[in-house]
Amino acid sequence: MRTLRLPRHPHGTPPRVGLVAPAGPVKAEALDAGVRWLREQGFEVWLSPGILDVHGHLAGRDESRAAHLQTALCDPRLDIVMAARGGFGCARLLRHLDFEAIGERAPLLVGYSDLTALQLALLARCGLGSLHAPMAASELGAGLDESSAQSLRPFLQHGFVAAARQEIPLDDLRTRVPGNATGFIAGGNLSVLTSLVGTPWFPDLRAAILFLEDYGEYPFRVDRHLCQLRNAGVLEGLAGVVLGHFPECDEPDHEKSTFSLNQLFEQYLDGLGIPVLQGLNFGHRAPRLSLPIGGTARIDGAGGVLVLEPETDGYLASADRIR
Repeated sequence: MRTLRLPRHPHGTPPRVGLVAPAGPVKAEALDAGVRWLREQGFEVWLSPGILDVHGHLAGRDESRAAHLQTALCDPRLDIVMAARGGFGCARLLRHLDFEAIGERAPLLVGYSDLTALQLALLARCGLGSLHAPMAASELGAGLDESSAQSLRPFLQHGFVAAARQEIPLDDLRTRVPGNATGFIAGGNLSVLTSLVGTPWFPDLRAAILFLEDYGEYPFRVDRHLCQLRNAGVLEGLAGVVLGHFPECDEPDHEKSTFSLNQLFEQYLDGLGIPVLQGLNFGHRAPRLSLPIGGTARIDGAGGVLVLEPETDGYLASADRIR
């Protein structure tokens, strides 16, 4: 078993945020707006070389993006490394990264969507947490709503240790399966998570509370993803499941026979014998809650609350085991 570690505490005054583009191309105007938001909050901002590069549907060639990301994650002058946007491309970088060096530095990586690939890899290879949260160009640059900003700011300003725990009343969520559970926080984007199953960058999720959301995946694709997780044994040994929202995931052809997402969740998740919640705002649905990946989640059915704590005393199974 490997001890889960939290990212190192920001030491700069003000904290210094490095912006990177490990996935899709970034629009200059959106990036500029995101930089302004960060500076207005009192942060110093560093831009990675090549952050505006374009190579097909990627923000530059794999080797270049990986090198820039590695540099940022290992730079002792940076307290936080935040993605400019998601899209696709993070999984293409994994074989190029030196996770031992990244683990020694233990930076705070911020992002979501395609960044799920990097966040899972940090758990698997380093036992290192990260922050599933809004990104510089896609959210900060578009005008972050205040509720999302209130969830994000403490992590950026003070790190995991000083950030307050977050409590979400269960009345604000749908309780699919009631119960109590405590586990380390893991997950993110369903389709990205599923794509890593069977690779060296997929962590053992036993004892985790798995948070899942997605965007633009039709029901038959969600069915495929959940079936793969079940067949690979990923759903076995989870402490609980928390579902977010799945915008643009309904079948657009109303004449077409299909399962609803609700039916798929019932088929794959509701019979696991663990608590299952639905409707948490994170990822592709605003307002966006910032999730401390590697922190602790507690589903308190009796108390009627979901608690997210940016602390951990949890353990992660060996990264050497490939499902």
